[in-house]
Amino acid sequence: MCPDLSQKYLSFPLPTGCWELQLHLFRLLVTAAFAGLIGMSSAAETLARNADIRAMPREQASLAIPVRVRGVVTWQNGVENLTVQDESAGIWIDMVEARNRRIWRGDDGVLQKGVVGMEVEIEGRCDPGGYAPLILPATLRVLGPKPQPKPMPMDPARFFSGADDCQRIEVRGVVQGFYPLGPWIELVMDANPGRFTAQLSRSVVSDPGSLVDAEVRLTGVAAARFNMRGEATGCRIRVGIPGDLIIERPPPPPDGVPQVTLDRLLTFRPVPQGPHRVRAEGTVTFAVPGKFFYFQDGTSAVRVRTASELLLSPGDRVEAAGFVKISGLIGTLSDATVRKTGVGGLPKPISISPVEILEIYDAAIKSAQIRMERDYEGQLIRCKARLLAMESGVTENGMKTLIMEQPTERAQRLGGSLRIESSPEGGTRIIAEVLQYVEGDGEDHAPMEEAAHHPPS
Repeated sequence: MCPDLSQKYLSFPLPTGCWELQLHLFRLLVTAAFAGLIGMSSAAETLARNADIRAMPREQASLAIPVRVRGVVTWQNGVENLTVQDESAGIWIDMVEARNRRIWRGDDGVLQKGVVGMEVEIEGRCDPGGYAPLILPATLRVLGPKPQPKPMPMDPARFFSGADDCQRIEVRGVVQGFYPLGPWIELVMDANPGRFTAQLSRSVVSDPGSLVDAEVRLTGVAAARFNMRGEATGCRIRVGIPGDLIIERPPPPPDGVPQVTLDRLLTFRPVPQGPHRVRAEGTVTFAVPGKFFYFQDGTSAVRVRTASELLLSPGDRVEAAGFVKISGLIGTLSDATVRKTGVGGLPKPISISPVEILEIYDAAIKSAQIRMERDYEGQLIRCKARLLAMESGVTENGMKTLIMEQPTERAQRLGGSLRIESSPEGGTRIIAEVLQYVEGDGEDHAPMEEAAHHPPS
């Protein structure tokens, strides 16, 4: 018995027995299905706009619709990935994933010669990507050289939200540090306000150390950092063309860096000091070479993050020039240069227990006391406690990290010099001259690496 096709494909039934009409309906449905397939296969015959692909909902981009685009290559990472921008927008071309899925059938030799600044025509498929819609290329044809698109001035709302991912833009900022990242140099930047990083090819910058504290103008391709959920977590700009880094104001000489006291890093100023370095002096109380140290002056103490391998000992007088940054709700100095100026005695430690410090802080919070006349962050203190655990090994400065027994759920990590005493109640008691800081505050973290533009398949 022939099935009633009208009940499946129409919102109303046809009269029973209309075999000719149902057969005609079946033919129409088959013709429409083939027309749809032909339409999909010929969709790549017309040039697509990058902006239209970027605007696709993820569900639509997941359909692997054939596309053909034409634009200028604005950035390239060897034979791995590149960005192409037409008159409407820029877009990510994921060569790595295209090879993994056996979509790419083009010539890698063309990519090895470098195609930045070339107009290209790419055929492939759209894909939702790990963050924004992208293209998985099948072929790439070089049409010839073409000027780079005019960069857009950085719009902070778009740049820092990730909306300008893969767009050619121009940004200004102060270089606050750098580190090598494979074949690239990563600059740590502050756009005043707004921190981001800049990934530069080594053909663009040969001496990144000379750029620290300089005001620069960069032209390149915006790139969003994102997590496994496809949520924007940060941003960077990729610069691969020599000449796209302009020094607008060189860094000041060492004696031209403004000097501040440790208690005045981020206090009120009628005129903001900007994202440049400041320098301060103090006495070292704790140090881990190549990572960080604490120094104290009077009743103020500050943590300093530095890559300097200068061997510092408690009691050394130093001058540190770095960038002010909030860490653990306290002002610190980061990416600092350090100069030893002399040797003196350690500040007199304060006799107070961590529990008492926590009680003072809790009372201040409950009473809505915004500013305390004195805090104990980074301060040298003297206390008695029961030793529960200690990290193995001793640093060159004779320091250890230990966990002290506290009648509170908030354990304290205290670093300092130890004097062990026996306890008649059993176990071990210690007398310690230590630095006070709550676990987790001020910890250093390696820079977050950018997730791939496409998640593992």
